[in-house]
Amino acid sequence: MRSTYLISFVLPVSLLLISLADAQDFNGKLQGEYAVTTTRICAQSQAGFAPPALQALSPTSLQTSIIESVQTFNGDGTFTSAGRAMALFANQAGVGQFPIAEQVFTCSGTYQVNEDNTFSQQESCAGSILTGPTANQTFTSTGGGVATGRIHDKMIFIKNTTASLTTFTFSAIGPFTRICGFSATGVKIKNKPED
Repeated sequence: MRSTYLISFVLPVSLLLISLADAQDFNGKLQGEYAVTTTRICAQSQAGFAPPALQALSPTSLQTSIIESVQTFNGDGTFTSAGRAMALFANQAGVGQFPIAEQVFTCSGTYQVNEDNTFSQQESCAGSILTGPTANQTFTSTGGGVATGRIHDKMIFIKNTTASLTTFTFSAIGPFTRICGFSATGVKIKNKPED
């Protein structure tokens, strides 16, 4: 008798918990491929920045980038991206210096969609430098904080305006720390990754 009572109580509660968990998973709202254009500005220091005011611990270079990528959202809270970037170094415009650098990259990360169509995402990347002062090197990037966004019909808007540190590690010269902010707009080009 007790086992029948226990089953009749536990089963509905279990089903309720499963349905509540499904109801709170809004990641399926964001899936497919998006062509994304990003404008990013960074300060870069080889020795890093001292918290909490983020004072530079070595000379910094300023960098503005235009980035084109395709971000693929899988509908399950994971995504990948691949693209190309061109960076302008504002303080490296003298004779013999390299004011422009180009790179290609791939990234992977996670995202979380909220009921109101806002979302957050975080990623790590790897790539190759094509031109500029670190040409022919590879790199990885980690950190960077959490970007936030909004889904609007077939478009997404993504930004990160909170000062957070990203570590870029170059194959020949080691790590640099960047503080970056960015704004991005994406347009859906495929409804599902497998289409």
